[in-house]
Amino acid sequence: MQVRDDKNVKVTYAKWENGRWQVIMKRALLTEDKEKSAQLVNGKNIPMTFFAWDGDAGEVDGRMALSTFYYLMMEPPIPATVYIVPPIVFFVLIGLLSWARAAAIKYKKDNEGEGEEG
Repeated sequence: MQVRDDKNVKVTYAKWENGRWQVIMKRALLTEDKEKSAQLVNGKNIPMTFFAWDGDAGEVDGRMALSTFYYLMMEPPIPATVYIVPPIVFFVLIGLLSWARAAAIKYKKDNEGEGEEG
């Protein structure tokens, strides 16, 4: 595999096994070169396609395999409140239900003998 020099993209892993390439590339979401590099913005569909050259089959320059378009959706990071708020709400509700139950039991004990007179 030939890696071209690009200040925006780094190949961090490349492996050829069983007739297939596995490649992991790393780059910043936003780059200085807005003309040649896609700006990867959260919440936006980003069209992308893949090119593959098979040099053994004489594929060079414009002769290549070209994939269909795929769309990459960058999702925003999950805020910490998603993990913090539900347990807090749970314990507050348990506390309110316990208080309401204790108040109902106390009310019942306080008013047990009132209905029998008459």
